[in-house]
Amino acid sequence: MDALQPAARPAAVADSPLQAGAAARQAKNGLQHLALNQGVQKKRRLWSKAGQQVLRELPLAPWASRRREDLLKVMVLLDQQIESLDAAVKEAAEKDANARLLMSQPGVGPVTSLAFVLTMETFPVFSGVSR
Repeated sequence: MDALQPAARPAAVADSPLQAGAAARQAKNGLQHLALNQGVQKKRRLWSKAGQQVLRELPLAPWASRRREDLLKVMVLLDQQIESLDAAVKEAAEKDANARLLMSQPGVGPVTSLAFVLTMETFPVFSGVSR
């Protein structure tokens, strides 16, 4: 391997949560297009267990079948990456007192609370309700 060439790595490996989410979205779009080309229109139901079974059983040309298998493998890899990132965010949010306080509010989860805490750094104390 040439010293100037970067080491090859799978396209599914993401450097950040945003890249992982974008890659997962691209893989889902590719699978959705394969299904649509075969006349299967399930929208979000394509990602249920029954929808996944329909997707796996679609009769496809050899190149499309290979593409389907590649995209399904990418989805598994990205799901694992996203799960580990979610676990890390949840752990970090549970360690922070302000994030725990924010998570006590309905609809505020670890991602939102930790993002808010990291953005605000400190919470200002107001002298009254009107401020």
